Amino acid sequence: MSMKEKKRIQIQIDKEVAEEVELIFEELGLNQTTAVNAFYKQVLASGGLPFDLMLTREQKAAIRLNQASKRAPLEKLETREEVEEWFANEEYDYE
Repeated sequence: MSMKEKKRIQIQIDKEVAEEVELIFEELGLNQTTAVNAFYKQVLASGGLPFDLMLTREQKAAIRLNQASKRAPLEKLETREEVEEWFANEEYDYE
C-alpha cells in the first residue's frame, strides 16, 4: 500500500470558536485533522459545501438593527444633566 502525498494547510480561526469546536470533536472521538479531512471529502463528494450557508434569524435581526441605528439621529450628550433632560423629553417616548 502506497502512502499518498500530504499537503499541509494552515488556517486562522477565532480562538473561542476553535476551543468550543474542539470540545465537540473530542466528544465525537475526532481530532482537528480527521474532522478537516472529513469536511474536504464531503466537499469533494458533493461538489460544494455539504451544508447551506445562510444567516440565522438572530444574525439577520442584528443586521437590520445595525442598519436602523445608522439612520437614527445622533445626539451627543456630554453631561449628566443633558442625559437626564434627554430621557425626560417626551418626544423620545416610544411606549
